[in-house]
Amino acid sequence: MLAVREHSVRQKLSWFAGGAAAAMAVIQVWAGVASAYDPYVLNNLKRSRDALLSQQADIQRAYDDTSRQVDLLQQKLAKLDGYLRQVDQALRDVNRAIDQAN
Repeated sequence: MLAVREHSVRQKLSWFAGGAAAAMAVIQVWAGVASAYDPYVLNNLKRSRDALLSQQADIQRAYDDTSRQVDLLQQKLAKLDGYLRQVDQALRDVNRAIDQAN
């Protein structure tokens, strides 16, 4: 469990660093600190894009995994709901039989 949390923290830090790098690159270009044709800025923008694409893929995988889990839970919930309805009906039938016997 600790390894999972550690991985999660590392992943979040990686996403934050990627987002921060992208923000810095955009700010540099937007503020006119460096020319958009400067190889350093272009390299930073490409690395930021790569980090954001990687982050997007990670988030999409997590989203898809969570969606599958939710679907499985909804199926389980529907099955349990059916069982509850059956038990409720059986209880009503037993109570009705008890009332009629009195």
